[in-house]
Amino acid sequence: MKTMSFTLNNFREKMRKYSFIIALLLPLKVLGQSSLNYSYTTQSDFSPLTDMTGGIQILGSNVDDGPVTSTIFPIGFEFWFMGRPYTQFSANANGVIRLGSLGIGVAKNNDLTQDSALIAPFWTNLATDWASGSVSYNVSRY
Repeated sequence: MKTMSFTLNNFREKMRKYSFIIALLLPLKVLGQSSLNYSYTTQSDFSPLTDMTGGIQILGSNVDDGPVTSTIFPIGFEFWFMGRPYTQFSANANGVIRLGSLGIGVAKNNDLTQDSALIAPFWTNLATDWASGSVSYNVSRY
């Protein structure tokens, strides 16, 4: 009987500790990006590459880190990202796009402590080809 009461008391003590921890964690607020403004559609006429005929060149050849970044360009429509609408963007040779009216910096690792809308699929130290490389954009609708 003594062993059983010790096990029961041990169980009660553990349950008190776990209940206390759970009670502390319940009121925590979790923050994250909202997916309410994003929609997914499927199309049967999708082409993986966009025809860049008539595309606007924003960075030329032989561009690496340094004073060269794109100017601010219009997107051509309202683009919702992280719950906010954007109509302008800029880019650098490192594969980083910044949405909004402020230009992108040249650093390969941008400051994430500020409220910056960055799209960074590559996020590394890149450069355009010295002879024929470029960064261009074209707005199209499918």
